[in-house]
Amino acid sequence: MKTLRVDIFVGHRVVSWPFGRLEVSEKALTVRARPAWMLAPRTAQRSCVRQVLIRRRHFVDVITIDDSDGIFAKLNVNARIRGFSELENQLKGCGYSVTDRK
Repeated sequence: MKTLRVDIFVGHRVVSWPFGRLEVSEKALTVRARPAWMLAPRTAQRSCVRQVLIRRRHFVDVITIDDSDGIFAKLNVNARIRGFSELENQLKGCGYSVTDRK
């Protein structure tokens, strides 16, 4: 499992880096905050994730997760990482469909 520190945007709520987490595993994608009261954890099983869309905006990767259950509806994740290809490879290696729109 790979855990990234990210900014999480849900509607008008924001959980800023370093408190936001995106956990990538072969079983599921999970978005959570530390401490947990800031945002309830959201998890989508890999079988429910249709696509992970990654866009580059001002040196930040904006990640949108499309899942069949709507768990990540109205949620965006911003990752301030240098190793974009590492993130993309991690997602693809775990079996997720990744669309890159840089």
